[in-house]
Amino acid sequence: MYEIQQPSDITYRVWDWGRVGRELHLEQTRRVVDADRLGVVEESVGDAAEAMVASSPFYRVHQVRIAGDAVLERTTDGTSPHAITVLDGEVAVATASGVARLDRWGTAVLGAVAGAYELTAFRPATVLVATVS
Repeated sequence: MYEIQQPSDITYRVWDWGRVGRELHLEQTRRVVDADRLGVVEESVGDAAEAMVASSPFYRVHQVRIAGDAVLERTTDGTSPHAITVLDGEVAVATASGVARLDRWGTAVLGAVAGAYELTAFRPATVLVATVS
């Protein structure tokens, strides 16, 4: 599960990290989740394959599969921060300010003004890139 925060007066708790005493909202969640609207990521033809796996008026999430030793060039272009989370593999995120090396479940958040950055996979990797709509 990948949780994107957005302003809302409603929170449906489906799991509480093993804590007890707080209400879970399983039935409400079943009513609002559309399991048929899953994104599909095509197999890589070149260095990467990408698909939007979630979107709303507030945010977008792309899943990107990166071939081992591939370098992808991206930019925040001043319009949105980018939250980059590694689902599998190992990735370096390089900006003009430095390099962060991320393993599985590692996350880096780049400010909207970060500009150009590179994602380098050290072996085949899958990442999520979340942005503001």
